[in-house]
Amino acid sequence: MAAQLLPPPGDLLSFAVPALPPELTATVAQSDAPLLMLPVRLETRFFPLPDAANQELRVRVYPDQVHIDSHEPALSQDEFLWGQHFWQQIWRAGRVEAAERLAWQQLCDRFDAQRAAWIARAMSPTNVGDWPSAPIPADKPLPVEPKLAPAEMQKDPTGGTWQRAPLARAMPQRWIAVATARGALVAFALGPPIDREPAVGPDPNDTTAATDDQPAIDEGMR
Repeated sequence: MAAQLLPPPGDLLSFAVPALPPELTATVAQSDAPLLMLPVRLETRFFPLPDAANQELRVRVYPDQVHIDSHEPALSQDEFLWGQHFWQQIWRAGRVEAAERLAWQQLCDRFDAQRAAWIARAMSPTNVGDWPSAPIPADKPLPVEPKLAPAEMQKDPTGGTWQRAPLARAMPQRWIAVATARGALVAFALGPPIDREPAVGPDPNDTTAATDDQPAIDEGMR
């Protein structure tokens, strides 16, 4: 965003105050609705204008770490098989905590705890009413098999665990920079509408060839 800053006169009463944009006067939400203000990082820089009398203030906004979503919802074939094994063992545990902990530990030994929790959640059985209430020995068939939820699978099984670019989520519709002097509005600038979830990292599926005069970043990051 860029705003042309004009030096305010000594007498602010004679200064023509610009009108606020409608975005700043519109009702965002009812007064009893909670609003969450997430942090961002700002970079600012002044650039002299050709007339040498005025300057332009440029503001760049970076999403904070809390905005960044790098979660991979799709499961690999290996994750799917271990998820099946996990729920088979949970079913056989018959609600005995020690046996359930053992099944959970096996899943965490293969994946980290956060990923293991997602695998278990993504494949949660839809027939919990059939969950055995007593342990089932390993050499005995389950009276009712767990009906696992249809988890999303990776589109490219050979692509590894990195399948998509990390995105900045929960961003506002746009940014508005407001400059004041001595409590009076001096200038404002509207950023372009944020009509997508910006990429904050490279896309592993991008095949765009980098040119000699352009940085090697894909369209999402650009």
